[in-house]
Amino acid sequence: EQVVVLAASVLSSILARNERLGKTSRLLGRMCFVGQIVNQQQRQLLAWHKGVLPKLTTEAAPEEVTGLLLLYPSHFLHVVEAELTQLTEFARALVPLTEKEDLTMEVRVLACTDDIPSRMFTGWQSSIVGQHSASAAPSEGVIHVPLPTRIADTYISLLKLGRALAHAKGPEREGMLADLRTRHAETLPTQNLLSEVAQAEDALKVAEFVHIFTKPIDIKLNREVWPVETELVY
Repeated sequence: EQVVVLAASVLSSILARNERLGKTSRLLGRMCFVGQIVNQQQRQLLAWHKGVLPKLTTEAAPEEVTGLLLLYPSHFLHVVEAELTQLTEFARALVPLTEKEDLTMEVRVLACTDDIPSRMFTGWQSSIVGQHSASAAPSEGVIHVPLPTRIADTYISLLKLGRALAHAKGPEREGMLADLRTRHAETLPTQNLLSEVAQAEDALKVAEFVHIFTKPIDIKLNREVWPVETELVY
């Protein structure tokens, strides 16, 4: 009973904070995916996303889906903001798509954040980036960056792009999306970086993520634990 009361109190505190911030009473989350594109089918993969994402908004889950999809020649990078149930449904939709390997394969979850304080994107947008590589730099004094740090940097780069796009209006935003390689060359993740993080064992494959975090918990106990055994006092 005390656990139930505590859980209700925590939930009430979260909802009250959201109300003060002008947020919906529904808990929102953010996920970031990376994967390989089969045979450079960027436009086909874009069409798949445009077909799936609107279906996530229903009467039961009315929140808008926001985010940014970046399509490179051989990889894609996608950050999605939505209600938690919508994020789960989207992750599930990616599993059969990945297994067929018609459009994409090796999709991994780079980040998953529950109860985000606010959205970083004003809507859902996409951009066909093309080939993007880092500018040439001297090899001397190069510092090795651990892969988990590079994964985090990739995720943060997307959020920075979201902030920049949110400050742009109308035609300016469309111009930015059409020319990210020039306007945001330093922030935009490179093709080489995506090749590395897309194969990172530190990031779960989307099928593994769905299996671990969305399946019902079934714990088998070796013995009954209720009622609690009490020591006899003589």
